[in-house]
Amino acid sequence: MIRGERQELETHLVELLVQHIEQLLLVQDHVVLGVPGGTSVVGIFEKLSKQQLQWKRIHICLVDERLVEAGHMDSNFRLLQEAFGGNRDVILHPVVEQQVVGDEAAGYTQLLNHLGGRFDIILLSSGEDGHVAALFPEHPILKELICSFVTMTDSPKPPPARLTASLPLLSQAKVGFLLFFGEGKRDAVQLFNADVAINVCPAKLIENNGMFYVFTDIEEN
Repeated sequence: MIRGERQELETHLVELLVQHIEQLLLVQDHVVLGVPGGTSVVGIFEKLSKQQLQWKRIHICLVDERLVEAGHMDSNFRLLQEAFGGNRDVILHPVVEQQVVGDEAAGYTQLLNHLGGRFDIILLSSGEDGHVAALFPEHPILKELICSFVTMTDSPKPPPARLTASLPLLSQAKVGFLLFFGEGKRDAVQLFNADVAINVCPAKLIENNGMFYVFTDIEEN
């Protein structure tokens, strides 16, 4: 676990992320980067958007989304657009599009399948309870066995209607980054470090990735 001051951690994470993207682009046509919404990642997006990368070969998809209109204040995609707004070369893929309204999971799964069927790199931000994406502790959606996007109508956090990458889909990423930013995540860090199963702390799925990094700005007790 990498600890430090938040700004320094964001800079270090972006440096590592750029390294992995560039390494992957040496051996494959494109890279699929999965990202969450939320204020914890805005600084990372803004720093990443300023990097000199082969942006036309990088596809950024959401690992979860609130099923609201793309411009809605609760939309993760809206936050993503705003954070990357200064870089017109970035390819961002929204979940909610006119042609797939009502069947967002199938539409986004089809998009990912067209890009190779998996995330190359994922960036996840843990909630206070150890959830990542829209995979909440003890929620039935954790039992989904297919590598796809799935929808729920009973999210423990509002809004109730959400789309999320399944546990198997996130577990297939080649490289994973996990954040515990903010004092409110202290219990989640302790849970992550404890000997518990993924259904108790979904953030532990990052340990299934080929390579992973965990960052936190919370000082040890």
